[in-house]
Amino acid sequence: EIWRRYHDELTEWATTNEVDRPHIPPGTTHSAHLYYLVLPTGESRSAFLAHLAERRLTATIHYEALHETPAGRRFGRPGPNGCDVAADRPRRLVRLPMHGGMPSGYQERLIEAITTFNP
Repeated sequence: EIWRRYHDELTEWATTNEVDRPHIPPGTTHSAHLYYLVLPTGESRSAFLAHLAERRLTATIHYEALHETPAGRRFGRPGPNGCDVAADRPRRLVRLPMHGGMPSGYQERLIEAITTFNP
């Protein structure tokens, strides 16, 4: 229900603002274990997180590129052209809260704040 509400209510905003969100191919189902947005740039992700924080709302980063972690830098061997996609995606991705303990009305406030953000 939380996942579906994000997906349904953020469709128009995401399309208008060139924000990627989960794509579920026809004939498949999703696990609904997380909901993410991929902002157009790393700068817009930072502004997005600040926009939410000003309203006392949260979203979080999800992961960092493995080749940029301490272990990745020590043991990894990126190819000669680097890992552009692996580096770019985590800089733009945010994960929205999805848990049964969210206070009443929190998701509604979050969606309202998201849809007023212009990357």
